[in-house]
Amino acid sequence: MVQETAESADRRTDGPAADGLRVCVFTSAHDATDSRVVGREAVSLEEAGHDVTYYTPFEGDSPVETVTYGDAEEGSMISIGERLRAAAEVGRILVDTDYDVYHFHDVECLPVGAVLSVATDGTVVYDVHENVEDTLRHKPIFPEPIRPVAAKAAGLVELGLSRVVDEIITASPDIAERFAGQDPTVVTNYPQRRWAEGTDPREDVEPDDDGPTRLVYRGLLSENRGIHTLIEAVERIPDSYDVELSIGGKYGSDDEREAIERHVEASDRVEFVEWFPSLAGMIDHFRAADVGTMCFHPAPNKTDAVHRSNKLFQYMSAGLPVLVSDIGNWGTLVDDLDCGVAVEPEDPDAVAEALVSLIDDPDRRAELGRNGHRAALEEFNWERQQEKLLDVYERHTPAAYRRNAGQDSADSRHLEPTD
Repeated sequence: MVQETAESADRRTDGPAADGLRVCVFTSAHDATDSRVVGREAVSLEEAGHDVTYYTPFEGDSPVETVTYGDAEEGSMISIGERLRAAAEVGRILVDTDYDVYHFHDVECLPVGAVLSVATDGTVVYDVHENVEDTLRHKPIFPEPIRPVAAKAAGLVELGLSRVVDEIITASPDIAERFAGQDPTVVTNYPQRRWAEGTDPREDVEPDDDGPTRLVYRGLLSENRGIHTLIEAVERIPDSYDVELSIGGKYGSDDEREAIERHVEASDRVEFVEWFPSLAGMIDHFRAADVGTMCFHPAPNKTDAVHRSNKLFQYMSAGLPVLVSDIGNWGTLVDDLDCGVAVEPEDPDAVAEALVSLIDDPDRRAELGRNGHRAALEEFNWERQQEKLLDVYERHTPAAYRRNAGQDSADSRHLEPTD
């Protein structure tokens, strides 16, 4: 897809869109590979007939028209200070534009959204991925003595500024509770159904007697995501078991990178797999594994966040049985679907014992994988969520376009996004 610079972006707002609304999706923290921001939401909006432009501080190709206003490397994580500067920069750019909709994804962009709601005639949509107050209570952004007060203050500012936007979308029901008085729309992070449709239960789910039992984790690499616990658990599995753990993703910080790399290098059962440039490559990687793991340590922002998870439902789409933390609604969902096991996430012995039980029973593993795969096909998929996203936009689409679009627009809502 053609990539523009910020200086040329103003031409994107000249005149009405040929079809639907002219939509500006902007972020201070997400690159073009983000599965929610781009791969699901932006692509679905474009396929529904809207004209989407994505503003990001990251370089890289995108499946929609993209304006890059920074030079961050794709796949990297930027600091809080860099995110704040990015929000200020994209605000400076967008204040002179006239899109029909401004859809943003980061709390630091909320002041920008507030300004746009006053300075433009566009509809402003705040897409909330995290519980900001709970996140700030445990992340070392503020000194520990003032962290509770700072988190509470930030939460109050968020709630106050959010009242000036037109629509609020949240990534899970627990976040929606924070905005209960503002009629939020819950649009979860379930993957496109095509990933489950591309998984063959006979080949990808049935146990393979050849080679080691392959465990996999992809996602943020940090201590509170349980990476060290997981590695320690794998090391405690008896030597008589042929097992390997593949991990990969973005590091939470440089210090965590050094600590995790040391831990990986000291183990002959753990390998690091580099960044996947496409979701298709990552799903194929999952299909070749035997168990998908997520051992998040307890944290306020993660306790009831199962429906915000990308990875859990990607594992299920690939037919993997899952091992998850027995916290909040994570264990409840896995138990209800009978698609994996829940374990005490801070106890390496308990994690090791649960893994051994799965390794010892390949038929049970396959049954759990089939159950999760079936749930991904039938319920936990993006196609069931995108209708809620499109309904938000429908409320702000001119009646004349809705009358003229007819069945062609309705049919486009069910097209499968491409990478």
